Amino acid sequence: MPGAERFFRPNLSGQWFYEVRYGKTEWNPYRNMRVQYMAQILQDGSGKISGDSEKILDLELNGQRRTYVGKWRVRTRVTGQLTFSVRPLGWLIHLHIAESGHERDSSSTHELTAKWGEKSILGTFTTTIANSSGTSHWKRDQFLNF
Repeated sequence: MPGAERFFRPNLSGQWFYEVRYGKTEWNPYRNMRVQYMAQILQDGSGKISGDSEKILDLELNGQRRTYVGKWRVRTRVTGQLTFSVRPLGWLIHLHIAESGHERDSSSTHELTAKWGEKSILGTFTTTIANSSGTSHWKRDQFLNF
C-alpha cells in the first residue's frame, strides 16, 4: 500500500547534527544567528528519547564563526518523546534540551515533524536564552558550512 511507511515508527537512534536559527529574540545580536550541535540520541521501543549533544559552531549574521572544540564545547542533555499524530498525519518529536552553558544554564524545547526514512527533520524551538524562538533543523550528516 503506497504511503503505508508513514505509519512505521522512525528510528531516531544514532548521531544527529542540528542547527537552530534565532528568529524572535530579546537580544538583537542573536537575531538570525545560527548555532550548530552534534547529538547522540537513543530511542527506546515506546518512543522515549534520551541523549546528549554538544555545541560545535556559532554562525553570526555578520559572517563571524565561533567553533567550539575540546573543553570549550557546551554540553546539553536531551530528553523527549516520539508520538504519532492524526493532525497533522505523521510522527511528532517533542524534545527538551537542558544546556550547561559557560555563563549560565538554559533550557529549550523543540517541536519537530518526522517522516519514516527521512534523513532531515524540521521544526521550531523556543529557549530561555534571551527568550528566543526560531527554526530547528536536524539531519544525519554534518552541515556543509562547518
